[in-house]
Amino acid sequence: MSEDDETSYLLRNPAGAKTLLEALERARHGESIERELIEPSDDAEPYDPRE
Repeated sequence: MSEDDETSYLLRNPAGAKTLLEALERARHGESIERELIEPSDDAEPYDPRE
């Protein structure tokens, strides 16, 4: 999924839009925390939120 697709998905519902816009505002005010991404190992099981 592209970044544009993810943004569009989040903006489709009020809760997602509110969260996204609040995060953007915090980032604009320098209130963000930079973190390293965690890369999954090749043998990791896919995440299933139903479990």
